[in-house]
Amino acid sequence: YLLELWLGTDASQANAAAEALRAMPSAVVADPLLSLLQSEDTAVQAKAIEFVKVRGDAYAANALFAIVGQNENPNQKAAIRAIGKAAPPEAFLNVLRGYVLMADTPVGKDMQLAVWDLARRQPDYDQALALIAAQAESLSKASDSLTSMAKRHEGMKSDASASSAAPPNAPVQEPRPVRRTLPLPGP
Repeated sequence: YLLELWLGTDASQANAAAEALRAMPSAVVADPLLSLLQSEDTAVQAKAIEFVKVRGDAYAANALFAIVGQNENPNQKAAIRAIGKAAPPEAFLNVLRGYVLMADTPVGKDMQLAVWDLARRQPDYDQALALIAAQAESLSKASDSLTSMAKRHEGMKSDASASSAAPPNAPVQEPRPVRRTLPLPGP
């Protein structure tokens, strides 16, 4: 009943229901809120995201990660910000890896903020900083290696270089079958 009031149109009832829901233990509100986080109604989903973010409800992390993976979901950025505030400390490495994958996307800055928010909530802040540094170092080494590889191969041509490629209007040749004699077991 409280959820209906909270999602309703009467602002005073919605605010009172929100206060009552905030006071309830996670065990009582977890299942209904998880359902709301999975709702197709993005307005309902947005309200649930904000709610678990404010409460810092770690149980919602998987549902929030699912929303983060939905690039077309208008609540993607809100879910990322909620992860920074609500995800459990053990999710830190996954959030850090997510940032690496999404750094150059429209939500990259949000992922960076989630990493920092979650890093500050780690039981061992120095270890979180060490993980960030290690991730940066590994990316730097990969970047340096790829840059070096590109420079070494800069003057080379591929097997299908322009000089050996067929002219654009040449007829397509069908591959010919290759006959081979294979030794078969038996007499």
